[in-house]
Amino acid sequence: MPARLRAWNRCTTWDSSARLIPEWEPVVGRVQHDLYHVYTVDQHSLYAVATLKAIARGEMAAEYPQVSPSSPRSRGGWPCS
Repeated sequence: MPARLRAWNRCTTWDSSARLIPEWEPVVGRVQHDLYHVYTVDQHSLYAVATLKAIARGEMAAEYPQVSPSSPRSRGGWPCS
């Protein structure tokens, strides 16, 4: 887990994240009741943003080659064009 994500989780634990971003308060600790969601909405959102940032930096090119910065599609072209 990235350091910034750990810091934000601490802010959420100490109830200061909603003071910094009031719109965040409704999702803090919100549970989705089904078999597919393991994390609360706030945790899932943070992990999703961290994953998107890693993809944008090219750190996950092996797992997601079609959207990595080195992909021909991301440079504006298609592999066969």
